[in-house]
Amino acid sequence: GDWSSDGALPICKTNADIFGEEEIARYRAHDQKVLETGEAVDEEFEISTVDGKRVLIATKFPIRNDRGEIEGLGFLGTDITARKEAELALAESEENFRALAENANDGIAISKAQGDFAYVNRQLTEILGYSAQELLQMNVRDIAHPDEYLKLAERARSVVAGEEVPKPCETLVIRKDGAHVNLEVASARTIWRGSPADLVNIRDVSERKRIERA
Repeated sequence: GDWSSDGALPICKTNADIFGEEEIARYRAHDQKVLETGEAVDEEFEISTVDGKRVLIATKFPIRNDRGEIEGLGFLGTDITARKEAELALAESEENFRALAENANDGIAISKAQGDFAYVNRQLTEILGYSAQELLQMNVRDIAHPDEYLKLAERARSVVAGEEVPKPCETLVIRKDGAHVNLEVASARTIWRGSPADLVNIRDVSERKRIERA
């Protein structure tokens, strides 16, 4: 038959039979590069199978004879369809999250297990006085009041580990201009780009604390 036993890849077919004509020139250019340089080349492409479109990443490499001369090309293909679908779903999910977070009234941050900021929204930059670019190069310890850092670090560790934490809690941070800011924070475990992380909702309660003291 024209198809392999598992119905995945065709047998006894040429590249032109498998790929569209528009792709053939690109593949031939990759073949030529392998022949000219003698080095392997990776490429990603789609093929049509009885089960629909599949995405493969292929490595083309030279085949040499006993004299070291290139006499052909080898091809190693890996089906990455599931990975590409997961990457697309993750990108769409992240895009939706950003759209929601950027319009939130509270500050929102995602921090990694070690406390490094992985995401901050616009409202948080206004609360802390730092730009998003600055915060993404910083750690929670850089903004926490010295008396509060250990509490925040332990809280983040517990959240990332999936343990229960009191929520919300109040803490004290230091703005870029040196002012002390009272915050109310609520945390939840999330997955950020494949790794466990701490999703934090942050509310400035400085005015409320001032009224309470008064």
